[in-house]
Amino acid sequence: MWSQRMRESVFVDDPGGIVADTAEAARPGTVILAHDVGPKDRLVCIDNLREIIKAVRARGFEFATVSELLAAADPAPATAT
Repeated sequence: MWSQRMRESVFVDDPGGIVADTAEAARPGTVILAHDVGPKDRLVCIDNLREIIKAVRARGFEFATVSELLAAADPAPATAT
């Protein structure tokens, strides 16, 4: 259920790069995948998560859970009158 994967292996030694790349890729409704375990090349996003969040918010985005996104996309059932 994700639509954007952080490109950790490209930015192993470039924390600013992973921040800029992830923030720039964000779009309304994007679900971003970030690994929280694994070798060093997978942890660059978690190690820089605070800055990634700041950069995404600076672009005007808000964060939501997947459940919140799904609920917002599912219209309320019509009520009988």
